[in-house]
Amino acid sequence: MRMRKTEDDDVVRCIQNDNDALRGTISARDAEIDDLKAQISATKRDLDNVTTDIRAVTDHNINLRNDINNLENQLADERNLGRNLRADLDRARNTLKIKEDENAGALHTIRIFEDDLNRNKLNEDDLNRILADKNAELNDKTARLNALVDEIARLKSAID
Repeated sequence: MRMRKTEDDDVVRCIQNDNDALRGTISARDAEIDDLKAQISATKRDLDNVTTDIRAVTDHNINLRNDINNLENQLADERNLGRNLRADLDRARNTLKIKEDENAGALHTIRIFEDDLNRNKLNEDDLNRILADKNAELNDKTARLNALVDEIARLKSAID
């Protein structure tokens, strides 16, 4: 009977040791789970921040596109004005050839048209530079937007 009690005590001790080991394992797993939950929470915050940044960049890109469209419309207007001014200049030169002696005022009109044409060309050049700058800025913003989209995809895959 004494041997039976010793065996029972050994079994109880063994079970207690096993239970203690299981409790340690469970505690470690709980700590890992808490750490993973914290990481998920941080990743979700990062995702929210990136999403907010993407919205801001997208809104900015929309504004840039609108600005570019407006500049392109202005450029088209300036080009039309330039064509009209060139046509007017050509008509004035033809008139000058025919009535050079009679119409000294036509020469003055031609000079005005030439000045307008030169100003129009300068405006067109300025608008082309502005348009190129806006296009470069749009390309830069688009690249950053794509990088943010890639980051969201990476974060989403990390969460899943």
